[in-house]
Amino acid sequence: MEEILLAIEAARQVAPQLVIVGQMVFPTKGRSPQGLDALLCAEKMLAAGADVVGTNCGRGIDAVVPAIARMSEIDADVPLSAFPNAGLPELLGHRMIYPAQPAYMATRMADMVRQGVRLLGGCCGTTPAHIQEFRKILKIKRKQPTARGSKGKQPAAATISEKTNGRIGGFLDGLQKSRIPILVEIDPPTHLDIDHLMTGARALAAGGVDAITLGENPLAILRAGNLGLASRIKQETGVQTIIHQTGRDLNALALQSRLMEAHLLGIEAVLAVTGDSASATDQPGVSGIFDLDSFGLIRMINLLNHGSNMAGQSLRKKTNFSIGAAFSFRPRNPDLQISRLEKKAALGARFAMTQPLFSKEAVEQMMERVSHIDMLLFPGIFPLISARNAEFLHNEVPGISVPEEIRKKLAGYAQVADQRRAAMEFTARLVEEIAPFVDGLYFISPLNKWEVALEFVRQVRAAGTKGSGRHLRMNS
Repeated sequence: MEEILLAIEAARQVAPQLVIVGQMVFPTKGRSPQGLDALLCAEKMLAAGADVVGTNCGRGIDAVVPAIARMSEIDADVPLSAFPNAGLPELLGHRMIYPAQPAYMATRMADMVRQGVRLLGGCCGTTPAHIQEFRKILKIKRKQPTARGSKGKQPAAATISEKTNGRIGGFLDGLQKSRIPILVEIDPPTHLDIDHLMTGARALAAGGVDAITLGENPLAILRAGNLGLASRIKQETGVQTIIHQTGRDLNALALQSRLMEAHLLGIEAVLAVTGDSASATDQPGVSGIFDLDSFGLIRMINLLNHGSNMAGQSLRKKTNFSIGAAFSFRPRNPDLQISRLEKKAALGARFAMTQPLFSKEAVEQMMERVSHIDMLLFPGIFPLISARNAEFLHNEVPGISVPEEIRKKLAGYAQVADQRRAAMEFTARLVEEIAPFVDGLYFISPLNKWEVALEFVRQVRAAGTKGSGRHLRMNS
């Protein structure tokens, strides 16, 4: 939708004298792949400057008919266009065969002419013989459109932002009101021995975490699947789990199926991220898919929360995900990332987890700059454990910047044990300073050492910190 509106507006600016035709694909039941209603899309295209609106390509003639039926409720003076495929193709040998014969396709096109189609054509599989048959039906009169707002008319689909209606999902809704929320991240192992991870999950649950977050093959390095681990952790400890979901490894079909599976397994929180490039993978022959980026994933999950898949088909029940977004706050140039966060909130994200921050001033600036966005913000806290660890994060991990003064201070100690003690003291001081005014804390276990994160969880719980309290207003 966003792309075609930009295209129409640009075309109108550079060629105001030309007729502009706006067509979109509606694979099923008159809805776009993102679940937008064809009538709503047509209205938006007209408002952007299109003269003719319609549909093309997609899943054959059957998919085009309901889209045109929806668009036919527009003003009778608006001409419609239809360019369907000649049915769904079949691969025979080395040839792609489209089954719809010219006479049959022309008969179906006649129905659309009655609905107001004035520009006819064909997409994949259409031949000159098809077009010759279309000419025979061009004198059919248009039937009178149903008056807008009359009985039997389906309302246009609401936009995603209108459909959120304040839904925050099971994880956020269940946060305890008496304490600051704490998340701890543990990466799934690169093998099948999960004993140490499960020991850590039980210890963190006993220590008072509100959720354990699990990455999905970060840096494209093969790890055990986070969905199975998340389900097992929640079953065995009772603590909430947040699965990181990328758009890198699965296509849009599999992503929807996976999130439906997550719901059936009791998962109530998803962090939607585009995902790291597959170029750095440790596995041969791997390529990224990226049907959906982080925005598309958030949009998709929000549809699931409202009982619909991306094709607009009912799921009969609704998922109950708290939708999370990643946020990289860079104090020197934050505007771009803030605008991206605003868009994610509009699409349905209700909490954000940030890249690690290492100063009270940076966290304060971030909280102030995003205070207008209706979502909880969990600043990332990465407990440094050595000078080498700090240099690695600063120089080799995208999005992480460790201040030079910290790196120099740690490098000033010759012994690693002294570096670690100084780093831990620094992190403890940072947590103490920011805990009273942030929405929650997000601890990232260094080198997957959950014992380090657990130490800070216990310190925060012992202090009885309540944080900003925004989570109380969100789920009240």
